Amino acid sequence: MTERRRPPTAAKAAATTPLTGHFALQGPQGSLLDDTRMRLLEAIDAHGSLNRAAAHVPMSYKAAWEMLNTMSSLSDTPLVERLTGGAGGGGTRLTAHARQLMALYRAMASSQQDVLNRLGTLPPDSTPEALRSHLRRLTMRSSARNQFAATVLQLVDRGGMVDVQLDLGADGPLLASVTPEAVHEMGLAPGQTLFALIKAPWVQVRATKPRAAAHLTRWQGTLQACRPGSAHVGVTLALPGGGLLHGLWHGLWYAGPGEGQLPEPGTPVWASVASDSVVLVSFS
Repeated sequence: MTERRRPPTAAKAAATTPLTGHFALQGPQGSLLDDTRMRLLEAIDAHGSLNRAAAHVPMSYKAAWEMLNTMSSLSDTPLVERLTGGAGGGGTRLTAHARQLMALYRAMASSQQDVLNRLGTLPPDSTPEALRSHLRRLTMRSSARNQFAATVLQLVDRGGMVDVQLDLGADGPLLASVTPEAVHEMGLAPGQTLFALIKAPWVQVRATKPRAAAHLTRWQGTLQACRPGSAHVGVTLALPGGGLLHGLWHGLWYAGPGEGQLPEPGTPVWASVASDSVVLVSFS
């Protein structure tokens, strides 16, 4: 006699069904970015034209124009630049602010899915308190004050270490050095978007241009603020692309009058960081 199979219970079916969610970035005036708007911005970035981007999404040119106009009205900083004339007849180009929003959206959406994937592995009879406890363990805060959205440009093997050349957009290039194991585990490849973290004590700020070195990134910026302490001076400088960089003043600091004078805000200064002081975080 053949045994009759029982249908799977609802709990078991739920436990084996992948959880998915929809993510959107909300601004003060409403929803700024969702999946469709992200695809439109990515198409503009790839094709350099709103007309070609609309065909790629796909959607009508009118719908794409209205969507882009809505996003621009919700953002306090322009998302696109209109290019006119030239051999190509003009086009549309994303601003650095738009690229930063896109990197943030990808990171947050990927993090949300990662949380859902992990929640899906919990027993189906988990209590609300157990779920909250699990979510708290997934929450991570970083003490690194410098956090940049970056794009991988190139990987250079130098025998036991790999130099990762990064593009910070308007804030310029950045060099990071990681192990080959990190490259493999993170799946690092040109074009990948990730975050570069640099703790403030690893950034040296000085009045003069530091000597060039093979694994040193140098920035020139404008001093914004100094925070003198008994032994160290924390400083913040504005980079040419509009980003902020936090570091420590390089050199002796004396609290006595007339000694160890710090430059005034607005003074051009230089900052540098070694490539092995850059931590890479991937959300893919």
